[in-house]
Amino acid sequence: MDDTRRRRLLWHAFLILFIALLLGFPTTLAPHGRAWMAAHVSGLIGSLMVLAVAMVWNELQLTGPQRQRAFVGILLGTWANLLVNIFGALVNLPGPATQPGVKAPAWQMAVLVAFASVLVPAVLIAVGTVLHGLRGSGPVVGPPPSERAAS
Repeated sequence: MDDTRRRRLLWHAFLILFIALLLGFPTTLAPHGRAWMAAHVSGLIGSLMVLAVAMVWNELQLTGPQRQRAFVGILLGTWANLLVNIFGALVNLPGPATQPGVKAPAWQMAVLVAFASVLVPAVLIAVGTVLHGLRGSGPVVGPPPSERAAS
């Protein structure tokens, strides 16, 4: 089961990376180049976060529910982040880096707040859970803790 989750994390990481690479094209071809650049870079960073979690997945000393929390959290947060950045580029959502001092329309801010209220806690919980799972003096030897109890 854990190897299946690890492979799914790797698959999502490379899909997000592929989408992020494609988002590089609108930076020069579409209006709002800075917003598209933000989406492009955000996707690259998000794919690296998911890839990092996948790389340490088998080393985590976590229970089954903790592993589920890390798995869902990192994917939910990363995908929500990518989608809100694409949304921001599509509607030219003003921000401190793209349009300093410009206020966004209320409906755009509502969408941004909704996404942020999902992605920020999801990523923080996932990263905190992974950090907790990496505690200890060395790597786990043998099967993950959930499978050791069953043996």
